[in-house]
Amino acid sequence: MWGRLVSFRGACGREKRTARANDDKENVLSTSETKRETATDPVVRQYREQISDNDLKILEAVNKRITLVRKLWDYKDAQGINFVDPAQEDWILTYLSRSNRGPLSDDGLREIFSVVLAVVKREMSAE
Repeated sequence: MWGRLVSFRGACGREKRTARANDDKENVLSTSETKRETATDPVVRQYREQISDNDLKILEAVNKRITLVRKLWDYKDAQGINFVDPAQEDWILTYLSRSNRGPLSDDGLREIFSVVLAVVKREMSAE
């Protein structure tokens, strides 16, 4: 008979619907086996295409930011100006936070851009 509840997490970290399994761990079911295939759904495909297009725009924007920062660092180096300016980084985060209209939370925005700033600095240091 059906025993304890079996639960697992998918690739995105979301908990999948649980199913009951018997005590000898046979017949484990998941909703992914019972739901219809989403790859053929035209609405799902359209959203995925839009998301992929957006991901490319994000990648392009990050690469452009690195290129601009590289030019700024070259200029600062020639002028004898410090590369890192904590006040400017604080200003960027405050400016973006005030400009954000959601649905991204303020905490999410600060987390993302803190990572972007750190990655850009690391990319600059690697050259």
